[in-house]
Amino acid sequence: MRNQNNVRLFTIVSLVKILLEIGLSIFFIYFIYKNWYSRALGYLLSGVVIAVLFFLHIRKNKFLVKRVNYLTLKKELYFGLSGLILQTAIFFLNSSDKFFAMAFFGKEKAGYYSVASTFAAIQYIVCAALLQYLTPVLYKNFAKLQTWRNLQHLYYKFFLAMFVTLIGVTIFTYMIYHFILKTEYKEYACFSYILGAGSFLWAIGSVFLQYIIFNKNKKVIFHVSILTIFISFVVNYLASKYLAIQWLCVAQIISSLLTLLVILYYNKKQYFFNFDKANVIT
Repeated sequence: MRNQNNVRLFTIVSLVKILLEIGLSIFFIYFIYKNWYSRALGYLLSGVVIAVLFFLHIRKNKFLVKRVNYLTLKKELYFGLSGLILQTAIFFLNSSDKFFAMAFFGKEKAGYYSVASTFAAIQYIVCAALLQYLTPVLYKNFAKLQTWRNLQHLYYKFFLAMFVTLIGVTIFTYMIYHFILKTEYKEYACFSYILGAGSFLWAIGSVFLQYIIFNKNKKVIFHVSILTIFISFVVNYLASKYLAIQWLCVAQIISSLLTLLVILYYNKKQYFFNFDKANVIT
């Protein structure tokens, strides 16, 4: 749907997934079982619904093939290994801090931390939604050898959208903490604001990451992935081991900023910002 520029249908399916995931989770938590199992069940059932819609869509449009091209499959699986490492790196950057919070600060503080990170994750959702639409546009331009000089207007619009999202999420979070959640949560409201700033930096990094993914240079993807994992692990460990939990929030800003710099470095190395060079690294 994304590659066919079917914005309407893609938007509907994306909203269905979000509403199902959140709605089912709230229903299960409040009316059936007040535990993380209910949240996980919401994830599962929303995934099942989207999977059914997916198979109906590909059958209707006859996307299923009768014969498999094994050379193409082998090539894509080989590239997929580097993609798997990259997804692991993104997981480390965006999610591993919760494990450090639990390991070093106990269940209670980790719980407050997780609530704050849930609000900050709204930035990730909006970022992913925008990238789903923006990525095909960028890829078409990358294929035409367009670089920063020609595409900066798209990037600036994305930056602005993410900044507006950050402001909106901050206001929304403030209202939730001060008017809906219990009083004891207010002390940890700052966690969400700090984590939101880290999410904003990652959003900026993720849009520059698309150029690296497009070029399919497995060595570059591997380097970016390993450096991201290393940065995230070291920064989270040091913050958790030697500092208070609020510094683990600050660590997410540091990790996202360093990762952004790594991504920008490899964009430059692939001549994304150099106008007189070839645009693909050898």
